[in-house]
Formats: sequence, structure tokens, C-alpha cells
Amino acid sequence: MQQGPAFASPLCQWISQYYPKGVYEGESQKLYDFNESIPWFVTEHIVKPALEQNKLVVIMGEEWHTAEAMCRLSDRLHARV
Repeated sequence: MQQGPAFASPLCQWISQYYPKGVYEGESQKLYDFNESIPWFVTEHIVKPALEQNKLVVIMGEEWHTAEAMCRLSDRLHARV
């Protein structure tokens, strides 16, 4: 995984092997996995280390698919403060 201004993670990609017919096959299962995995991962592997180094963290979510994960991430981060 590349760290820097922006990076891509292989999280949630494992589930695609079970839905080989395209991006929309298994969409609800993929979305569930995203919503369960991303808030924890971002908090523990990106935000926490960055804050320990006094770095500013900006998190952006695009499209309706990320809305639930962004809300969960926000709740998680506010609970830590």
C-alpha cells in the first residue's frame, strides 16, 4: 500500500471474486463489506498514525456508495475525541 497524498487500498476487493459478472453483481454485499471495513481501517491505519505525527487528515467520500461509511467514520472519530 502506498502512503502519501492519496493511495488505493485492496480492501473490499476480495469479495469481487465471488461476483465475476461485473461491478453491479453482488452490489449490496460489496457495499456491506465496504461499510464494515473502511471506517475501522481509515481510523486505525491512516488517521491515528497521522495524528500521532501532528499531520492534518482530509477524508473525502464520493458518490452515494460511500455515504454510510463516511457517517460511520465520522461517528468513530468523534467518539475518540
